[in-house]
Amino acid sequence: MATRYIHFTEEQKQAARQIDIAGLLHSQGETLKRSGSEYEWRDGSAKVTVRGNLWYHQYEEVGGDAIDFVRRYYNKSYPEAVEYLLGGCSCTLAVRVSFKKWKTAKFTRSRATPRLLFVRTAIR
Repeated sequence: MATRYIHFTEEQKQAARQIDIAGLLHSQGETLKRSGSEYEWRDGSAKVTVRGNLWYHQYEEVGGDAIDFVRRYYNKSYPEAVEYLLGGCSCTLAVRVSFKKWKTAKFTRSRATPRLLFVRTAIR
């Protein structure tokens, strides 16, 4: 699948990088645990530390900014991640329906979104 080209200015890229990840997760209905000046978010059984616009996966020893987070846990390309963080996304997010069934739901900011299950591979 080819990634479509979207031109972003340096200001737009920087604004997307600076998005607060804890706020993003809260808006998606995710549960975060406060730990001093940081938050802890569980990716399955693994712990991800979130501080402002930065994250760090404790067990895999990798991390990054908000764009990297959306690319990894929302399974988006770079242009899709930037567009999503800037609020102009018409993309779909994976939603867990049951242990055996999957479906996708349109993301809208005007209604409550179901609890998300972040997947690293494409849903087929």
